[in-house]
Amino acid sequence: LPFPIKSVRMAARVTCRARMIIWWATCLFVISTRTASIAAAASGDLDRCDENTHDRTCPEPATKSGPSSSSSPSEEVAATTAAKVILDCDPGVDDLLAIWWMIGGHQRGLLELIAITTVAGNVDARLVHRNAVISTYFFPALRSKGLTFGRSGTRDDGSENESDLFYGDDGLGGLTEHLLQASNLSEALLPEYKSTASSPQLLVDLLLKHDMHSITIVAIGPLTNLAQAEKIRPGILSRAREIVIMGGGFGFDGTEDGYNARGNMNALAEFNFWSDAESAAAVMQTGARSSLR
Repeated sequence: LPFPIKSVRMAARVTCRARMIIWWATCLFVISTRTASIAAAASGDLDRCDENTHDRTCPEPATKSGPSSSSSPSEEVAATTAAKVILDCDPGVDDLLAIWWMIGGHQRGLLELIAITTVAGNVDARLVHRNAVISTYFFPALRSKGLTFGRSGTRDDGSENESDLFYGDDGLGGLTEHLLQASNLSEALLPEYKSTASSPQLLVDLLLKHDMHSITIVAIGPLTNLAQAEKIRPGILSRAREIVIMGGGFGFDGTEDGYNARGNMNALAEFNFWSDAESAAAVMQTGARSSLR
């Protein structure tokens, strides 16, 4: 009797986890598709420009000698049309995949990934920062161009968001050591956590550094960093072109009404909003242009 009961419990646990992974993967697919559409829209703005167009919003025409032979086609596209993106995340297996998706888009010239800001969520602040850094060591060309990292901000009371450890103690399903080996890294070679800029301040600095409405923030973790950035400099989030947020819910209740959105923590709350509801409310009330996914 104990064996069948144990098997049933294990099967239920695996089924629940599989459903959660599908849920996260779907959300990440929507966000990546949205980001690609942003990049496409940016490139579409240039369709009206040609060598005879005298419009200061158009890029300078190429010289007759053509682009430098040292530039690859993807770099030329990225330099002129790619949307600048800051990825705010809490890796986590799901966000690790999102980082690699973003890097793939960067390499293809669909977007320019300028910073990865991390926030406590799937695991604590130190681990999400470490996981984000490790994930990028497979792409030395991107790191050599100065990709910036930020460490998690805290809530108003100085506390961290509570970690759910859904993806294990390291946030990566126990794969940290394997990733370190695959990227020829050791813990000793990782950047010092305390010397890394805080994510809220980094968001403020980058939004001020770049032109108004030139940066898209893709926020797929709790919104702690964004809320704290707004506290540091009120109105700063309005400088973003758009904030794409993973915080919605979806589902099928099996009734005649069909689809009925639900959260993955309870009937109303998705994890990122549930983890720091106060920050989520603060960000949604800023008036900054945002899309909730």
